[in-house]
Amino acid sequence: MHPVETLSSALKDYGPLITAMSVLVATWALRANHDWNRRNYTAGLIGQWNDETSTHRKAIEKLRAGLIDLDTRGAVVEISEADARAIYSSKADTPNWELRFHFIELLNYFETITAAYRNRVGDPRMIEESLRNVLIRWRKILRHFIEVVEKERGYRAWEPFTTVVDYWDSKPFQPRSFTG
Repeated sequence: MHPVETLSSALKDYGPLITAMSVLVATWALRANHDWNRRNYTAGLIGQWNDETSTHRKAIEKLRAGLIDLDTRGAVVEISEADARAIYSSKADTPNWELRFHFIELLNYFETITAAYRNRVGDPRMIEESLRNVLIRWRKILRHFIEVVEKERGYRAWEPFTTVVDYWDSKPFQPRSFTG
């Protein structure tokens, strides 16, 4: 048999197997690349935390000293329902007006993070491991403000944030096993 005929026969016999193996390798490589990109995106998201939140945290602490920090018993200090209503309905150029928009901007950023978590755009375990506790704490601090905004606007503002954080608050964190 001529070498070309032998090669042609081999390709006819093993071609589908080679093609299937190639598809499997390509799929594995694409998934590994996708996972790497998701983790890399998440590392950037976590790394931006201070840049995205520090201005708001400083302004809130200046306007409401002690709100962000734990009280002496270690309990979370929250905005009361009456304070939440006053902040939401405040007039322009007042401290509560400024506070209102710092809360809104923070909550919008928190929504970005939790939407990335919920939709698996970011690596869920990395997001939860790094930001879970602080986001749960902010949810408790701003609970009444969120409720007032939702009632006044007639829809669930920051729904990804509240849903994800309420879920986290109801279950213990399960870390990823270490990889070598």
